Amino acid sequence: METAIQLTVNPQEFGLEVIKAEEIQNAFTPKIIEREALYQIYSQLITQEITVESCKEAGDLRKKLAKVRTAISDVHKTEKAYSLAYGRYVDALKNKNTLPIEQMEEKLSEMEKFFENKERERILQLKSDRAALLSKYTEPSLFQLGEMSQEAFDQLLNGQKLAFEAKVEADKKAEAERVEAERIAKEEREQIRIDNERLKLEADARERELKAERDSREKERKDAEEKARMEREVSDKKAAALQAEQDAKLKAERDAREKLESENKARIESEAKERKRVEAENKKAAAAPDRVKLVLWINSMNAGLVEISDPELSAIGADILNKFNSFKVWALNQLEEKK
Repeated sequence: METAIQLTVNPQEFGLEVIKAEEIQNAFTPKIIEREALYQIYSQLITQEITVESCKEAGDLRKKLAKVRTAISDVHKTEKAYSLAYGRYVDALKNKNTLPIEQMEEKLSEMEKFFENKERERILQLKSDRAALLSKYTEPSLFQLGEMSQEAFDQLLNGQKLAFEAKVEADKKAEAERVEAERIAKEEREQIRIDNERLKLEADARERELKAERDSREKERKDAEEKARMEREVSDKKAAALQAEQDAKLKAERDAREKLESENKARIESEAKERKRVEAENKKAAAAPDRVKLVLWINSMNAGLVEISDPELSAIGADILNKFNSFKVWALNQLEEKK
């Protein structure tokens, strides 16, 4: 905080003449003088030891300074009404001259409320300490621990402690009763389980007897059905075999007829085709030169060896075929020599 009060604000920064600025500043002068007087008291007071009397003096001085600050604000409002420039200058004077007062007020307020703040801190610490003790037994926020007398707090703490211990004891008793009740219930459940197991064994035995009877009847029924099925299967097989035999016979007849028809058709078509080929060759041969006719005649002498199983006769046939082919070659060569 400043230790000296600066009173002068440069009017040229706001575009004002010095004379006008002095008029404005003169309006603040009485309160500034009063503030200077109070500042002297303030400077001495803040260096003194804090006592009850000095705290009271701080309060009185703060109130006086507040009045000076309020008066300066009133002057500020009056002077600012003339013009905007005038108002800006007045704002600067007001801010410049009230800031030191506010700083002094703040410092004096701290001094004035020193013992009050100390008491508040003591109450907060007391509340925290008591809450730590009481939280073992109940919720501390339910009580005004800071404002409570020590005697009242001791009674509260003892009462909550007794109630907590009583509840703990009651919980132990309830837990013991619950354990005992659970033990009895467990024994009852075990007896019920044993009885159910016995009843289940008896029911299983009865069910096995009934199942054996059902299985016996079911086996008799299945055997009868199987016998009837086998008889039907034999009968069906005989009928199927007879039908298959008839179907095979009809199919063989149909296939033979179709094969014969196909062979006849192929033979007729082949014979017709051969006749056409022979006719075409005959026409071609008739129109060809004599030499060509002879060549065609020689080439038409085709012969192939028939299939013979006897090895000796097969060798003779092969020899005849070779000689026949050699004759064809000789005949063609004769025609070539006559060109």
